[in-house]
Amino acid sequence: MVRLTSSTIRRRRAAGQVPPPVPSENINKEKKERLKRVKNLMANHIRIRRNSPNLLPNVNKSNVATFYNNSFSNTESKNIPTNKRVYISKDLVNGKIKHVYNQDGIIKLLLRSSNFKGNSPISRKRFSIKHVIPFT
Repeated sequence: MVRLTSSTIRRRRAAGQVPPPVPSENINKEKKERLKRVKNLMANHIRIRRNSPNLLPNVNKSNVATFYNNSFSNTESKNIPTNKRVYISKDLVNGKIKHVYNQDGIIKLLLRSSNFKGNSPISRKRFSIKHVIPFT
């Protein structure tokens, strides 16, 4: 999108072109509302999976190497609430969980991309919300 500076508007008028329309606030408001709905849907998806433990994969959860908070910096396990701990199934090493993330940080990461798929913060493997599994 072209920036709406006075020089841009003057240049386009001199060339006989119509300046671009001013972005409306309703579009930004609608986009924010849509992102909020998608965020709630992702959180509900994880919550539903957390409430049905029989459907979760059977992996070794005993030797977790690191825990990451919302901003993906190292933290201790006590700093992530137990109902917010998730891991990415593509980050498993020999069937063992090595990295546990805060659910809010993973959802923010997925919301940044246009197709709701992101790269894992550690292994850089592509993942989507279906690869995010609650750590119970």
